[in-house]
Amino acid sequence: MIYDFEYIPDGWMVKNIQKVGKVVGGGTPDTQNEKYWGGDINWFTPSEITNLSNLYIRDSERKITKEGLNNSSANLIPENSLLFTSRATIGACAINTTLASTNQGFQNIVPNENISVKYLYYFFRQPLMQNRFIRRANGSTFLEVTGSEMKKTKILQPPKLESIKIVNILENVDNLIQATQRLIEKLQECKKGLMQRLFTEGIGHTEFKETKLGKIPKEWEIVKLEKIVEIFDSQRIPLSQAERNERKGNYPYCGANNIIDYIDDYLFDGEYVLLAEDGGAFGNYEQSAYIMNGKFWVNNHAHVLKAVDGKSNNFFLLYCLNYLNLIPYTVGSTRIKLNQADLRNIKSPLPSLEEQIKIGNIFRNIDNKIENELRYIKKIKKLKKGLMQVLLTGKKRVSL
Repeated sequence: MIYDFEYIPDGWMVKNIQKVGKVVGGGTPDTQNEKYWGGDINWFTPSEITNLSNLYIRDSERKITKEGLNNSSANLIPENSLLFTSRATIGACAINTTLASTNQGFQNIVPNENISVKYLYYFFRQPLMQNRFIRRANGSTFLEVTGSEMKKTKILQPPKLESIKIVNILENVDNLIQATQRLIEKLQECKKGLMQRLFTEGIGHTEFKETKLGKIPKEWEIVKLEKIVEIFDSQRIPLSQAERNERKGNYPYCGANNIIDYIDDYLFDGEYVLLAEDGGAFGNYEQSAYIMNGKFWVNNHAHVLKAVDGKSNNFFLLYCLNYLNLIPYTVGSTRIKLNQADLRNIKSPLPSLEEQIKIGNIFRNIDNKIENELRYIKKIKKLKKGLMQVLLTGKKRVSL
């Protein structure tokens, strides 16, 4: 028997997927025939399902016509079916809310009245089944779960009321995750809007002047970055992956965008701003810079900066650099680079030190809130994984 289960709870049944639904594949109409494209039938590809953070999918990037559907191996899939990716990323799932079709990278399930499509969604998304699908995939060009293999799949089906309760619990957790993600997105938009405002208007100013950077408060200056930072690039030492493997430890090893490893020694001790030299995103509102505090090592892909005491503030510099468009200071096309000579010439607005600290603290508070919500999502996802492992196998029964 394929996909047997170690434990079958009382009242639960092991069923072949064909007993609870119909397996339906997909196809692609001739891409050179304009008559087949631009219609009103949703046509999904695996990437649209893989990148989805929701239980449901409503609209496809491309649509096909009825003629395209009839002249290809694509099939019309009823709403509230389970779209299941069988190649590329194996095992991504979504529930379609309208009539749909898919390309050949799917083995979709049209459930019958004896099972909830939401239960199927969660059952197939649990790690147990995801791992089994990957092990059962085969192929020489690419791994794929075939239609015949999908039809052999067996599932554990609880009594109807119990399956409803399981779905409700898991869906509530998903709703909490999505609500938190929306909050994070709103905080990020708020941060972006405040950057635009605070780096042009400051705090409490009423008089402004036009500069090469645009409007700024009359009391502010425009200075070259070299006037307000110390640069410690000469102290950087790059280490190869092999060298780092021999030197594992507790000290962060930092690159262009973040910590990339941990080793047994450090080069810097204190609070510094690290700004990407290459491999960074240098446009407006990009995360080209980040703060490191404590003992750490830096390779040659990040500039090491520190605010000049009495003139500038590290956190003001951090957020200002991430706000400014640094692309005009970079060179190269394939992998752009911010050389130290150009770094020195970056023009920055400069409020009083007191105002710099206030502006930096505003953004620190927002970032702290975002980090707290990201940690919360991580905890909820861990909780969801644990719930799936016990609820979908019947190891923990829900109260009816």
